[in-house]
Amino acid sequence: MQPPRPEPQQLELQPQKVEDLSKEKYFTVEVGSSPQLEELKKQARSLRDLPFIEKLETLKKLSTNPLKNVYDLEPNLSGVAVLKAQLEKSARIEDILKKEQTLSYALEKGYGCCRYQALLFFLLSIEAGLGSTGMLLTKRVFGNFFSVFNVVFDEKGNRHAFSLFNDSLLEGNSARYNMDLTDYDIVPNNFSSQQDYPYYVKESSEIQIYKVSGKNKRKLLGLYAQGIN
Repeated sequence: MQPPRPEPQQLELQPQKVEDLSKEKYFTVEVGSSPQLEELKKQARSLRDLPFIEKLETLKKLSTNPLKNVYDLEPNLSGVAVLKAQLEKSARIEDILKKEQTLSYALEKGYGCCRYQALLFFLLSIEAGLGSTGMLLTKRVFGNFFSVFNVVFDEKGNRHAFSLFNDSLLEGNSARYNMDLTDYDIVPNNFSSQQDYPYYVKESSEIQIYKVSGKNKRKLLGLYAQGIN
């Protein structure tokens, strides 16, 4: 069952329109620009005429293929190769996960974690015109650790929530998060000191991009975005 469309007076939000997405920074990741990112955007634009589900699944692959999961090891390794791969994995986690890198840097290295993968999907979804609304949210995984994930509404108002971090892990990897994204009452939490939550809305044939402060996030993004479609 879809949530009720909220009345404007119920929304404690002050959305700010995003004029230049390349200058934005979400969940410590600066959007920026690079030849590799622009090529991915070009590929996303070529998907505009696809049906929603086919477009959704293609964009997932387009977002995770160039950003392999930092927690994964190459399969079928043995002996010294395993030790070398584990050391490389530890170095990736220190470099990509624990530091604030740009999206272009992660694409250059070929690895990412939840925030890089989710942001790339968000950007490519805008280029592809996916659904009626798309957004980034965060959810507590354990303790004070949070993960970034995507939510998209299709043209019929159906909600699609997914974790590209989980989806990109090789089968059997113990780093998989136990996140229930089926409950609509998701409370997005602050990611470190980051306060802005971005979303886009398709208005007629144009896509408008907004962001809201994390202080107002509880009612956002599903309810608000669906309410203004």
